[in-house]
Amino acid sequence: MEPAVAVMYHEQLAGLLLRALDTRCKWVVAYSGQQRGAGTAEDATAAGIAQFGSAEVHAIESAAIKALAALVMKLSESKFKPLFLRLVEWANAGSSAAASDSSRSSAQGQARAAAFMAAVCTLAHRLRGVFVPYYRYFSVLLMKHLAGINADTGKRPNKKQKKAAAAAANQAGQDATLVSGWLARLCAVRAVHLLALHVPAGPAAQEQQEGFDRLLPLLVDQVSQGPPAAVAAVLAKQGSDSALDLPGGPAAALGAVGKAVAAAGASQQLLDCCDIVGTAAVGALLQLAMAGGSDVVWKPLHHALLMATRGGNIRAKLLALGGVSRLAELLREEYLMLLPEALPFVSELIEDGDMAVEAAAQGLVVQLEALSGERLEQYLRT
Repeated sequence: MEPAVAVMYHEQLAGLLLRALDTRCKWVVAYSGQQRGAGTAEDATAAGIAQFGSAEVHAIESAAIKALAALVMKLSESKFKPLFLRLVEWANAGSSAAASDSSRSSAQGQARAAAFMAAVCTLAHRLRGVFVPYYRYFSVLLMKHLAGINADTGKRPNKKQKKAAAAAANQAGQDATLVSGWLARLCAVRAVHLLALHVPAGPAAQEQQEGFDRLLPLLVDQVSQGPPAAVAAVLAKQGSDSALDLPGGPAAALGAVGKAVAAAGASQQLLDCCDIVGTAAVGALLQLAMAGGSDVVWKPLHHALLMATRGGNIRAKLLALGGVSRLAELLREEYLMLLPEALPFVSELIEDGDMAVEAAAQGLVVQLEALSGERLEQYLRT
């Protein structure tokens, strides 16, 4: 399409693409059997969409996002800004509906958020630093989905709700609403990664400290808790990003720790425990560390990762150790000022009782000894 044609009809094209982006929303409602009743045009459409599988819905959504990005690249900023604000308004309308007590509205809100966050990631990839100022227009929505807020109540789900959701998802295989919620969360993590990747260095980066303070605990939450196994399998297919995900899976994403676990013969446990949400969170945290560029950012990030190892579950321990390993690899000699804080945690994990966790801790010790140039055995409790 010629740029002049795109500019002339961009509002109509945007409306068409928003309808396409609502495919997941309609599919989730139909999949959940929550149509309002036979006879309405909306539910006739939903009945047709209900015949789609998850892969088909993802393909339609991806094509719409790709077309949206192509359209945006032909627009000036004066044309792009109102178009993007229209997209934000569309997403916020779904979020507002999700705050109601209706399970239908909840499903719609989660689905629309997944499509919006995926679109945000694509636009961030294409526009790079130009897109950074636009984050302020959807920061509330971003924080909400990083927090995993329950769309029905506006509160974080309690343990009973999490167990019930996990059981339902595993029983159904692909619970549409839960998958949409986790896709939104995964894309929100990636959006933070891209923000940190493209934020200007220097004084402008220092202005992001307040945002870092809000984002850090939310990203660490993704290390501490992950999606049910059935949902994680869907996310691995529909949420991958070749530009951000390291080739080699968790073994590569967790640095020396991942390699140590694989060498110990626990590769399958590593794959089972370290899902795409967790490894994406580790990547986003590392990018925040790079963007921060000082111990003002490194120290709280390092401490938060270490505290995550005391959460009790193997997934959190492996991901957090991997995050520490990658941070040490990134900072090199500058990591040595953080080393004393890490030693008591590593000492505990060496005697964890789980083979994969113990191998991960030992691998981190080897890495830190090479970095510091001295044996650390004397500093580790026995």
